[in-house]
Amino acid sequence: MVPPGFSLAVDLDHVGWWVDDLVSVRAEFNRLGFNVTQPASLLTGSGRAAPQDEGQLSSHIMFRNTYLELTTVAGKTIPAHLMQYRGGSGLKIIALGCVDADALHDELASAGWDLIAPARSERRLGYGDRGEPVRFRWFMATPTQFPEVLVCMVEHLDRERLFDPKITEQSNQVTELTEVLMLANDPESSFRRYQALESASSTAPGWLTFLSREQAELAYPGASLPVPSTSDAADCTPMGVVLRSGDLDFLRRRLDRQSGGQLWFAAPGGTIAVVREF
Repeated sequence: MVPPGFSLAVDLDHVGWWVDDLVSVRAEFNRLGFNVTQPASLLTGSGRAAPQDEGQLSSHIMFRNTYLELTTVAGKTIPAHLMQYRGGSGLKIIALGCVDADALHDELASAGWDLIAPARSERRLGYGDRGEPVRFRWFMATPTQFPEVLVCMVEHLDRERLFDPKITEQSNQVTELTEVLMLANDPESSFRRYQALESASSTAPGWLTFLSREQAELAYPGASLPVPSTSDAADCTPMGVVLRSGDLDFLRRRLDRQSGGQLWFAAPGGTIAVVREF
């Protein structure tokens, strides 16, 4: 039985791992039956300026309504939005979905959120209609508000092409990203700090769970867990994700970490990916 921890109720769009070696990480996810897209550059602009290459190269694992992002730096310069979250591989991005990024930005700013101005970005697809990029508008909270992970809101402008059914089917029967796990020194205190996210949306079941080390070790025996931050600003650290699957047989043949109706595997940067059967 997984300890309940504390959970929030907000929409989840995707998470992103910063990886040092995108080639090897893509190969490992492919071995586990995930359909990983070819790497594509992120282009970002503001105002009337044409989008420019950010120096961020990403592959994606697309599910029906959510996805996983595997991202790395293409050159020597770290993109500005990731600068405060550098420091090696790990789960660095939590993105929430919205229908109007500009309106939501104004609403949250009025409520006292410390935010970066909205930007428009695009990337080429490695599947479906390859001629046209998929576009999105997004903004992020500053590291002052969420120092341990980049929290952003994203509005997909080409959602139907992004979630092309041809690419969302996974050989391992995983169908969705459902939850982010955070390892916390004091789960209740971290939960209260993240309650600010509830003002953004309240349409989805709880997607963010805070666990103490004791709870995490009980839930995932033998898993290599990150060390929670001891700084005053960051009182928790991303521990991993939970994925939904209709059938665990494919992954059971490739993994030895399992308990009841779930199993888990090592993800980039000392995190874990838990797969639960629904």
